[in-house]
Amino acid sequence: MQLNYGKVIIVFLFATLLSANTFADDSKIKKSANGLCHGEDSQYFERITISSPSDLFDSYEDCIDAEGTLPKNLNNSGALNYYNERLKKESIKVELKCESGNTSECKDLPKLTKDAAGAEKRAADATEFAGFRFGVGIALTRLSSTDTIDDISIVNGLVSVNQSSKNHGTLMLETHQFIFTGTNRFGNPYGHGPFLAISIADEEGSAPLSSYAVGYMIGFKKEDSSDSWNIGFGGFINTEATVLRSGIFDGQATTITDSENLTQDKDKYGWMLMFSSTW
Repeated sequence: MQLNYGKVIIVFLFATLLSANTFADDSKIKKSANGLCHGEDSQYFERITISSPSDLFDSYEDCIDAEGTLPKNLNNSGALNYYNERLKKESIKVELKCESGNTSECKDLPKLTKDAAGAEKRAADATEFAGFRFGVGIALTRLSSTDTIDDISIVNGLVSVNQSSKNHGTLMLETHQFIFTGTNRFGNPYGHGPFLAISIADEEGSAPLSSYAVGYMIGFKKEDSSDSWNIGFGGFINTEATVLRSGIFDGQATTITDSENLTQDKDKYGWMLMFSSTW
């Protein structure tokens, strides 16, 4: 039995992505030159150069205590979780003051409670958005070499390729993890990271699970949700690509009478562009 190295690589990458523990947390916080606290899940974390150990912290709380501030746009899970916890603590303090008869601050309690609930949902959405997700998408694929044979016949003893193609449309199930997240200039959150995909159906009528893909994807988070619209680019392998048998070519004289004997299914590689949506 011949080992299919393409499938082995895809399975290995899938297992690696599935088992990777890359969820960001606030275990290390950097304070930038302008005093903003950024965790490891911030798009700016790697860009910040630490000139002194005093600008590296174990938590957001330590960074804030050292006269740091949170970024204006809170879209990464670490900062949102800290902000949520801070609002909860503030709400409890105000609630206790109200219960003890200090009614001057009671008017702030509804807003604090609402803000805390909103921050909690945003933190949960950001964590899920950046995590291990699944999506369904349409992939535009292009083979890098031989065309696939869509229709072939034998006419007057000659091989006749009636239709062939390099480009195909494929419905795929994908899984991805946005290891890096950030916010664009309009304040909209996005993320990017690796993805893996497997075919469900295609226009050639190939069997499900016959094509596999790996690549890199960027996703744009939907408002008030952890779901996203995604664009991915990568390489793929079609394990059931129908091609001409070795030694057979269009227009060749042949003694073969059955056109199905002119072709064979082989592994073929190519590039793909995919558009998907998580659920």
